[in-house]
Amino acid sequence: MQIRARLRKLCTETLAQSLDVHTMVVLARRVLGDYDLHQRTGFPESIPIPTQDAARQIVHDIAASGSFLSFISLLIQIQENGFIGRSYRFPGLQEIYDQLVKAGYIFDYDTLRFVEDVERRKTRNWGVLQPGDTRSFTLLRLDIAGNSQLVRRYPADRVEGAYAALRRMLREEVEGRNGRVWSWQGDGGLAAFIDAERNNRAFAASMEIINSIFLFNLLDSPLDEPLRVRLALHSGLCEYNDRFEDMTGEALHAVSEIEANYTEPDSLTVSDAVYGSLDRLFAARLRPVAERNGHRYYQYRICIEETP
Repeated sequence: MQIRARLRKLCTETLAQSLDVHTMVVLARRVLGDYDLHQRTGFPESIPIPTQDAARQIVHDIAASGSFLSFISLLIQIQENGFIGRSYRFPGLQEIYDQLVKAGYIFDYDTLRFVEDVERRKTRNWGVLQPGDTRSFTLLRLDIAGNSQLVRRYPADRVEGAYAALRRMLREEVEGRNGRVWSWQGDGGLAAFIDAERNNRAFAASMEIINSIFLFNLLDSPLDEPLRVRLALHSGLCEYNDRFEDMTGEALHAVSEIEANYTEPDSLTVSDAVYGSLDRLFAARLRPVAERNGHRYYQYRICIEETP
């Protein structure tokens, strides 16, 4: 995110008023890793760095690294819980928080970090990821089964109407659970989730998509046959980039393989990497369908019992 001059000044003043230089550096290293303040400021090792200069340099470097929200999250946690046995109060922290809220962010006390307020802004990186960041994501892959036949069989406007409805379902269910749609290719797409509850959020969204498509086929579809989809969920490492085409990672390949090789039309396949951390009630909705190369896969689909 763009850190305005007013916000930088507030943060600089807050650090300078609340912390000694040594503690500032310790906190900076929590978000920046290896960090040499003397090297960054140009002060010789033998000369103490003035508090104001130290605070200004640290805020500059944190903002430049894209870690500003992570740093403010750290200050919030320290003010509430203390740090290394000491209590701290940051006099400007409330104003900094208010400025971030105005910019479209809220503090999530479950994950202890700032996230986008989805009522005000939605970006594909949640406002916090930087190109090159490697994170654990839960990925949702959706594919329309029999796309080529549908395109040949029906007028373009009817096919587009059905696909547009599917895109809306995907976006509403994913973004409603703090996920992001990263790609849509006409006959399918890919969405991503982050944070500690990403597997449960992704499964809930996927299950609702399956349910919504079932009702759509019964009541609203412009086609004379069901719109059939395959969904797959997998959790793993992925390197984020602003262009989807530039993203890399095992998880991207794996979720496509699961959708293509282990997923039937009208169903959702969940990898063991997701299944293992699902809530008990979610896991109870799944049944094992395959085991390959030491990995297990589980399926969710709507089952209609026939009346005798």
